[in-house]
Amino acid sequence: MFINADAFYISARYNLQYGWVVPGCLNAHQAIELYLKAILKLNHEQKYGHNLVSLFEKYQYKESYFLKVIKNVDQMEFLQELSEAYRIFRYGEAGAKSNSSEIIKIIDELSFNLRTIYLKNIKSPSSKIYIPPDAAMDFLRDNQFFSSNDLTNNPLAKFGFPTFDLNVSNSKDL
Repeated sequence: MFINADAFYISARYNLQYGWVVPGCLNAHQAIELYLKAILKLNHEQKYGHNLVSLFEKYQYKESYFLKVIKNVDQMEFLQELSEAYRIFRYGEAGAKSNSSEIIKIIDELSFNLRTIYLKNIKSPSSKIYIPPDAAMDFLRDNQFFSSNDLTNNPLAKFGFPTFDLNVSNSKDL
């Protein structure tokens, strides 16, 4: 779940940056849902659903950050809108116009904090997120939560493994 959550998050950011609101929001929903479910699975929780607000409310005492999200009116409104639109977006019955930069800020915060909780819970030695070098500039654009220090081009980061950056020009040293 965690690997897919990262992929949906990165895809959501990219789609929203380039004006693809519907796939951006659908991917944002998937990212947040999968980050949550990855955390909950560590606690042996089994019943999930797709409504993000319900998930945060149901499990609000599992992590202090969940309660913080519930108390944030803007985040809860955003999560409610994503959840309500999930089925409509998924089946292509709606178009959308929105302030993509505001959506990106919210998904950056939620994704950063949810993935941090997951990595802390699995006691990962690294918190880096895998981003191919060519995609780093887009990923970092206006990102208030991740910095270049949080990125790696090593695909092992997808699994929460220790990472070192790969340098293609020095591949003989690997």
